[in-house]
Amino acid sequence: MHEEQATAIATYTQQLRELMAQCTMLSIAQSAAAELWMLLQRGFGGVDMHSPYRQVCHILGMALTSQERPHAPPITKEQWQKAKELSTRIFDQYGLMYFRKPSEMQGLSDDERRRIEVTMGMFLQYLGAPPMRSEDQLLARVKALYVPFDDLLRRELGFSASDLLRLLDCIKDIVEGQFDRVVSTYHYAADCHKQFMALWNAKGWSLERTRAEAKRHPVGQAIRENMDAMQNLWRLRRADLDREVGAGVADRMLALLGTGRGLEADAYKYATDPSPAVRYPLLVLDEDALFCASHSFLYYAVELHFDPVFSRSEEAHRFFETRDTWVERRVAATFASFLGKDGTVWQGVCETSDAQFEHDVVARVGRTWLVAEVKAAPVRRSFFDPDRAFVRIRDDFRSDRGIQKAYEQGERFRHILLTSNQFRFFSTDGSLVIDQPGPAKEVFVICVTGEFWGNVAIALSLLLEKSENAPYPWAVCIDDLEAFLKGLKAWGKSPDDLFTFLRQRSTLHGRSFSEDELNIAGSFIEHGALPALPNDPKTLLLFTPENSSVFDEVFFEEQGTPLKRNRDQELQKYIRGLRDSAEQIAGYIGMSSIPSPNAKTPTVPQPPRRKVGRNAPCPCGSRRKYKRCCGG
Repeated sequence: MHEEQATAIATYTQQLRELMAQCTMLSIAQSAAAELWMLLQRGFGGVDMHSPYRQVCHILGMALTSQERPHAPPITKEQWQKAKELSTRIFDQYGLMYFRKPSEMQGLSDDERRRIEVTMGMFLQYLGAPPMRSEDQLLARVKALYVPFDDLLRRELGFSASDLLRLLDCIKDIVEGQFDRVVSTYHYAADCHKQFMALWNAKGWSLERTRAEAKRHPVGQAIRENMDAMQNLWRLRRADLDREVGAGVADRMLALLGTGRGLEADAYKYATDPSPAVRYPLLVLDEDALFCASHSFLYYAVELHFDPVFSRSEEAHRFFETRDTWVERRVAATFASFLGKDGTVWQGVCETSDAQFEHDVVARVGRTWLVAEVKAAPVRRSFFDPDRAFVRIRDDFRSDRGIQKAYEQGERFRHILLTSNQFRFFSTDGSLVIDQPGPAKEVFVICVTGEFWGNVAIALSLLLEKSENAPYPWAVCIDDLEAFLKGLKAWGKSPDDLFTFLRQRSTLHGRSFSEDELNIAGSFIEHGALPALPNDPKTLLLFTPENSSVFDEVFFEEQGTPLKRNRDQELQKYIRGLRDSAEQIAGYIGMSSIPSPNAKTPTVPQPPRRKVGRNAPCPCGSRRKYKRCCGG
């Protein structure tokens, strides 16, 4: 089966590259930038089986690895649409490598079924996931994780994380100014056009006279200025970069982050690899001109280029410790903010005075305890081949920096808290920080990751090894933990509500489906409880993006701009799109019919709309930064 899909992928990939070769690189980049901007305006929503954001990056990467033909014209709307269709076919073939027909699932062992569930879920999340962090979150990551290593980066790469942030600010300001010019020239052209039309109607000019008058009237120049402003969107001058970071630093940045067209095809062989458009976010048009389809690409390029530097340097250990410490501090601060005066929070609690068996964050409310173990290591991308992908996912999950290890550390502490008559715990410097009678009434283990682990964290039954009677922990990314506790607080929930959620959430592993943890958390916030488990153990509870809309509402309430939503309308639109996608997949795998989805429990959720960063374009469509528009 894999050979069939691999052949189809190679065929469609070649067709897409040939289509891109027929068009100018600049026009392709402009089309990609415009599409990314429009996707950002509507929150990267949709019900496709793959992410429109990922698709645009894929097309742009294909263009970079193609050779432009002599005298190639700009890309047309029809060609851009054809490119999206070919990209969709490629992604669909990848998906088929991870799906199995019902006939193929019969007779498989539990281990074989689990392998399919793991790889299928992780791959679909990769294809379907929009950018998972707001710009504020991306900026905070760079400042916390990379700026402290500026000296190392300058030695190894010739520029630092701080240099990159200055470049980012420069590009954002340039593009914002370009959009301001587009808006102002448009309004001026519209006013001139209105005045000219009034003259035409009043004077009753002939067609020849109208053309002559148009040449003398400001309307012609106004329209040309507006078109010129639109053509200059996302273009950068090399001189602007030199002025902002210095010519030498700009040279080294472009050597690493810039590229022209014509990369080797092997630079982007599989769609599961990072797109060259993200790896090289600065498109070099000529010696004086550059193009940046999305400044957010620079944030993701940081991880692609900076992380390998740390992995091979003597600073690797300190780099990983910095990641862990940053997440630990965020966990402690989030707990403290939510628990308030009702709770006590400790960071870095050891079982012995000589700093043995350290636990990252511990919190107590009465006789109920929270134990959060942090694993902030990067999540490696999966392989093209599903079988090799499973091995990598499983090994990462069970490594010393994975969720399995976090669970074992937390479970050890949970056992101590539940069985000891006296608690004596220490800080890393050996001082006594907890000394009180026990045992605890209840203990919850939370495995907090620095990255999104996907379905293996949401459905821990797939890979987690634990004793039969031990409860499942809660595995959650730090960004989702912060969003959830902020949401609980905004809705007036108490620590008891958090404990209720953790009890109920522990029972869902293997009994529910959601591609995002916030779908489950949002359902609890809105309804005050998670749904009861179905009597039939083969029936799954399903959580959709509509459940996570509460977090969008909380965010916009914070900014003073309440978000109005028609939930029934959104859900029905989601279900209609869902059925279209399900019919498409069913046609591929040979199913004869698709049962109508139940309005309360749709079957295949899609990613929710993420929070809007302060420097992101405002969702109102003004094309200004959010902080300077609705969030001001």
